[in-house]
Amino acid sequence: MPDRRDHRPTGLELAALSSALGAAAGLALEHRHLRRIARDAELAALSRRSEGSPIRVRSADGTSLQAEVLQRFGEDVEAVLAASVGEGARAIVVGHSLGAMSIAAWAERHDVAARACGAALVNAGFGGLIAGSLLLPQILRWLNERLARRVLLGSQAPLPRRSSPVQQAVIRYCAFGPAATLGQVAFYERMLVACPPDVRTACGLTMADMDLRHAVARLRVPTLVVTGDCDKLTPPSHSHRIAETLPDLARLIELPDTGHMSPLERPAELSAALGTLVDGLAPIPGVPVA
Repeated sequence: MPDRRDHRPTGLELAALSSALGAAAGLALEHRHLRRIARDAELAALSRRSEGSPIRVRSADGTSLQAEVLQRFGEDVEAVLAASVGEGARAIVVGHSLGAMSIAAWAERHDVAARACGAALVNAGFGGLIAGSLLLPQILRWLNERLARRVLLGSQAPLPRRSSPVQQAVIRYCAFGPAATLGQVAFYERMLVACPPDVRTACGLTMADMDLRHAVARLRVPTLVVTGDCDKLTPPSHSHRIAETLPDLARLIELPDTGHMSPLERPAELSAALGTLVDGLAPIPGVPVA
């Protein structure tokens, strides 16, 4: 009988052992990553449901929308405003990113002053999103804007269902500033994963092609503009151009060390700015603010 103590592992055995050790190490790192996310109090706070009143609204094209009426309701579609704002009242419309773009699209075709007494545009860009983005080198955008359009806003690639340090690092680079917490990034990561790829692609390509810069002139109500100085998706230059063309600019705020997700990264500062906007609105006799 051969003595097993004299056995020398073959190359195949060594490769199998190395693969097993690598998989075990990767699993340990993933578990450690998920435990760090679970311990972050910011994720728990962001995951709590708001205390609003849910309503169902049918849009002009028949689409059924799920909306929620809060103390400072930011939906920007005429159908939602009509359903959520009482007769004779006017709302303050607040939109972040795509929400801000939707406010501009709404203003383009509707009487803003009839529904709103103020507006806030947070991390907004109303045109030229590919050319103005800081995510890709300028040479790539110049050589092949079609490719940049697909990479930045039109990717159909599904996101991994489980979080990983690599995926979080990419999301942090694209959407957040240097001060963002692990819980904030994880909360946004869950939102991205939950969004079906075809929906994400359709919205992204629509944003890439849109140009709503002409609609800014129709926002004839006091309007707050907020941007992050580290926003790579809609850099501060977009907000500065919007502020320059607004008929009634209330204030332009550039938040330090903040990326594209100002509502997650700087909720206290954003809430304070919105409070200042509300306080600065001159009351109109007989017209309540929703």
